[in-house]
Amino acid sequence: MSESCFEAGIGHFHHNIESLHIVDHISRKGSGLNLTFQVRDGIISHDGEVHNTQLRPKEDKTQADIDAYIAAKKKGESLQWMPATLEGCVVRITDTIAYIGQDIEDAIRFNILKREDLPEEQVAYLGNKNSQIIETLVKSVIVNSYDQDFIAFDQETSDQLLALKKFNYKHIYTDENVKKSNALIYRTMRIMFDKYLQDIEHKNMDSKIFKHFLNHKNEYYLMRFNAAEQVRDFIATMTDRYFNEEVKDYMLPWRG
Repeated sequence: MSESCFEAGIGHFHHNIESLHIVDHISRKGSGLNLTFQVRDGIISHDGEVHNTQLRPKEDKTQADIDAYIAAKKKGESLQWMPATLEGCVVRITDTIAYIGQDIEDAIRFNILKREDLPEEQVAYLGNKNSQIIETLVKSVIVNSYDQDFIAFDQETSDQLLALKKFNYKHIYTDENVKKSNALIYRTMRIMFDKYLQDIEHKNMDSKIFKHFLNHKNEYYLMRFNAAEQVRDFIATMTDRYFNEEVKDYMLPWRG
């Protein structure tokens, strides 16, 4: 969806930025939640794809820093970013812990990998199941962060984790079957993005974007955000199942 968003003039899509946008501007019919700066910073800082051995909070951050970060990321810029609190650092490092082993389990379940394909050195150190990997990583964080002003893995665990990330990238994320599936998702995402834009332009009140989203938003939301932003927000709040059903209904209207 990032390309569609950028082409529509609303900047690249990033899940952590959208997460903050949801609690600020979509929740409670568009009024948003009255969350503290620290909580909001933790939400936008949960980017576990960035590899850090140690996370030391940047305690002097302000809302202006968040605004500048959002603007830069939407332009496609890459920049260093640290949470403002220790709690935010925990959220960010937990994001890594949560997905690394689960992606392996998903790959095995879908026959992209076999468990015996996992790299021996990382298996010996981290484990070969999601539960073992989580246990190893969590223990490292607890031992190395206790009574410190930072959140961290020990260096060896961090190195082994980075090696496993690289393995996942090579054997899972860039697998030919995964790339084909991603290409299909990107195409259908673009099709649905354009469809919802047209539905708003033509005021197609039978469209799900009205029935399940815009009709439940207040005037503040409807007036503040343009059609492309509204489409982005609608798609971003969908479950996978809902999106798949919408694609089927649009492309196979005769089914059933």
